[in-house]
Amino acid sequence: MAPAQDVPGPVLTLAEALNMAREQNGDVRSAVMSTRGAQAAVAGAKANFYPNITPSYNYNSSRRQVTNPTGPGTFFNQTEGGVTQVNATLRVLDLGERHFTLKSTEANADASRADQLQILRQVLFQVYSQYYNTLRGQELVTAAQAQVQRTRSIYDATQAEVQVGQTAKKDLLQAQADLANARVSQFSAENTLSSAQATLKALIGWDQSKPLPALVASEPPTSAPDLPTLNDRITTGMEDRADIIAARKRNDSLHYTTLLAERRAQASLAVDATYGQELTPHQLQDRAFTLSLSLPWLDFGRSKSAARQSEYDYKASQASLLQTERTAQSEIEAAYQAVKQNAERLTAAQQAIDAAKLNYDAAAESQRLGVSTIIDVITAQASLATAEANFVQALYDYETSTVNLKLVTGQSIPGETPVTP
Repeated sequence: MAPAQDVPGPVLTLAEALNMAREQNGDVRSAVMSTRGAQAAVAGAKANFYPNITPSYNYNSSRRQVTNPTGPGTFFNQTEGGVTQVNATLRVLDLGERHFTLKSTEANADASRADQLQILRQVLFQVYSQYYNTLRGQELVTAAQAQVQRTRSIYDATQAEVQVGQTAKKDLLQAQADLANARVSQFSAENTLSSAQATLKALIGWDQSKPLPALVASEPPTSAPDLPTLNDRITTGMEDRADIIAARKRNDSLHYTTLLAERRAQASLAVDATYGQELTPHQLQDRAFTLSLSLPWLDFGRSKSAARQSEYDYKASQASLLQTERTAQSEIEAAYQAVKQNAERLTAAQQAIDAAKLNYDAAAESQRLGVSTIIDVITAQASLATAEANFVQALYDYETSTVNLKLVTGQSIPGETPVTP
């Protein structure tokens, strides 16, 4: 198969598709909003360490009708006026509740940021995968169309030979069957292409009612990648994978939640300072210093049950994290081997297609000279069609596997930041 050529007319490059997904994909946008929400929770937890100052103004106008108890008639009591004041409260001391809450929300925010990065990388990988699948579909359709043309040429040549008595009629039936099978393969390739295009549209936010432009085919690699050792890839992946980082941070968050629940099950102490200043209509000041101590003495085990629940949630998170790390290691190993095997497969597929082309050209020329039979040509064109399809499959399986290795080892995927088309 020839290297990728410039495509005439409008095209959608891979860089453009990645940009569209990063800006328009709903899962990516949702993850961004979730991260902002988690960051807002951290700001709220930090605010508990600072004074709460509340200016207020209250205006009151009232009129009360009162019956005169000593004589006839009634009279009215009327009050009217406003009060302007500023109140400030500050928790000076507690037994760590604010600290545990802050650490829990900070860990949760870190997990949310890691989740956002992982979701972005997963979506970008899906764009890569579907872009390559669409390219695969386009090239398989092209190969199927070429196969239809070849089988049609063979059918026409065989028909001419039958008419002059050079070839038996049964060979014409074989050529006719091959032409019909080639058409079926073409229809199947076109259906696969349509499905891949629809999936790619959904990922990048493309209008489903509008057709995709042509995609730019990949250049076959000139050499196999120089990969680090598998152990190095596993070590890197376990340190850098965003989903594992998120799981560890979420585990930390549950740890602080457990500490908070345990503290509340034992005792609660708070020292609060309050200050109030009335500005109008009078100049008044209020100051207070309050110490509060409470013990869950007779709550029928409610607080201790809440602490045990938090502890079990934390232990469950630890077990889940361990299994996540094991699964990640297996994914890294599988992805690593896939890249190596697909590189070897691509090299073999290129060699096969070169040989199949030479074989088909030689068989077609021999038939034209009357040396080879139609069976030789049919066999050669079937080998060529198989080699073309295998090369397309190998090329885009290789491209997809290289990006997947980046994903499972926590490496940056091209497209995470804006790329110039």
